[in-house]
Amino acid sequence: MRWTQAVPVLVLTGCSFLPRGPSLGPDEVVARLRASARYVRDFEAEAEVSKGGAGWLRAHIWAARPGRLRIEVSDPLRIRTFEVLVRDGLVVLRTEGGEVNMRLPLPPLDLVALASGLPDVRDGELLSFRSGRGGYELTMRRRGGTVHRMSLGKRCLLIREEYRGEDGILLGGRTLDEYERIGKVRLPRRMSLFWEGGKVEVRFLWQKVNQGLSENLFELEVG
Repeated sequence: MRWTQAVPVLVLTGCSFLPRGPSLGPDEVVARLRASARYVRDFEAEAEVSKGGAGWLRAHIWAARPGRLRIEVSDPLRIRTFEVLVRDGLVVLRTEGGEVNMRLPLPPLDLVALASGLPDVRDGELLSFRSGRGGYELTMRRRGGTVHRMSLGKRCLLIREEYRGEDGILLGGRTLDEYERIGKVRLPRRMSLFWEGGKVEVRFLWQKVNQGLSENLFELEVG
């Protein structure tokens, strides 16, 4: 990680945010986040998903490193409505009406972290760090100039993150809660994702990690 010299790396402000007892420094917090992210090599879950409050659909999710994701979405009667596969920057959308293949210039994304609710721990420039009674807050500058802020609660669990452009405009983010232990890591049972005015609610019904998912799950049939 590259620490900035232009901006203080440690900012402690506000009486309500003063640390009580021993607290971790930025390097230790980032190390804990990375340890959690590295532990989850693959992820499978079933969830209820709602976009903009327009009813709940059922989603089956598989994700594996590096950069593989598959989501099957069905209606309440378990009739599949569409499927999304992502691998090596290629996105395939399959519906009853056919298949669309799109090679998108995706930014560097940890698809396992995105699917499971783990924090984004890619390298970046640390702009600020705060520690307090409620947890920690880190602000990073990612490649391309995007500013990423993470609010962490107890045990360094991610409770909110947001991304802003260089102009300060909010691009999107996530809120996460109701954590439970899955194997050796804690993952959220509820997650809200918001991006460019849209919002998706996710309620996980069950989650599994590190099963050694088959490569066949992520095969892309490109015409």
